Amino acid sequence: MLSVVNVILASEEDANVVRDALRKLLNLYEVVTVADYLELVGSSSSTFADQKVGWTELGDIPIARTKDAGFVLDLPEPKTLDVPRSAFPFLKGWWIVVDVPGDQVYEGKLIDELGGTMILEVEPSKRHGIAMSTIKKIDAYRERPTPQD
Repeated sequence: MLSVVNVILASEEDANVVRDALRKLLNLYEVVTVADYLELVGSSSSTFADQKVGWTELGDIPIARTKDAGFVLDLPEPKTLDVPRSAFPFLKGWWIVVDVPGDQVYEGKLIDELGGTMILEVEPSKRHGIAMSTIKKIDAYRERPTPQD
């Protein structure tokens, strides 16, 4: 694994862009891997092991100037991650229509995915879990589609 402290960025602006992207990823997914970080800084040296370590908290992420006129992010030491990553993190909050065996269809707002179970809010304050292994088809919409006549 490439040490994250050794990644030198060309400008303070580049460092700010990476720092902002790390914060957005953490806010969206609640976890940022070393692989995510390496992708953001343009490194192609990410390994499978880099996907298993990272951060669930980043703090302020100070930017430091190096003696070589570059900039580095002062990131905390990455930890082994036990947080499962969702298969569909980008669909949280979207309207989902799920086909399962037996010609059953469930639809609702995607709330979360926990342990291989998709959690849909099918009515206000009513949630339904669907085992990911039983799903035949998923359609996703940013908003609930209007019924067709």
